[in-house]
Amino acid sequence: TGETGADPRSYRVDFARARQELDFEATVSVADGAAELCSAYLRHGLTAADMDAKFTRLARLSYLRDAGRLDEEMRRVSEVV
Repeated sequence: TGETGADPRSYRVDFARARQELDFEATVSVADGAAELCSAYLRHGLTAADMDAKFTRLARLSYLRDAGRLDEEMRRVSEVV
């Protein structure tokens, strides 16, 4: 689609079929949903640094590898019990 640079994926969705087939109508706006997420993040102490480290795949894999939980081939290291 060109809207995200070189990434060809688009996350635009059309819920017309959900409305038609399931008689579904959203009751929460995007703005209200975003506000709800923000409130929950703040309530649970989630920070931007947490988002970068835990929810960015490459950063998370690097952390797990550096912590010895993944080997150099990115396979989980077995824990000895």
